[in-house]
Amino acid sequence: MSFSGLCFGIRCEVAYCAGTNGAISCTNTASLIGCYSHDNTKPGFYSFSNSSFIACVSANNTGASSDGFLINFNNNLFCCISYGNGRAGLLLNNAQFAFVMGCIFVDNTTFGFNANWSTRLATETTN
Repeated sequence: MSFSGLCFGIRCEVAYCAGTNGAISCTNTASLIGCYSHDNTKPGFYSFSNSSFIACVSANNTGASSDGFLINFNNNLFCCISYGNGRAGLLLNNAQFAFVMGCIFVDNTTFGFNANWSTRLATETTN
């Protein structure tokens, strides 16, 4: 499922997809609310720029490069869950700014949260 330009996705579900881009892919300025991506052989969610993910779940996406959320540039994640994915729960790849709040990243193969060349990152953590 691909979103391009000022798009909204509410309660979308994508499963059993193969390939290289995300099962749910946003190329620019998309907002996804309550979407569920699972059991794919590629990243659950992919965003190139300026997208927001709210209460989205990425689960059991397999493959060596299957991150739960693969994020580039300026994106926001609020109250999302990522578990059981083939690589990281969240990979910030070249993200210039990212805001991550109230998310859970658990039982992913490599890291729960991996930042690659991120210059500004705002997170909320609880002890």
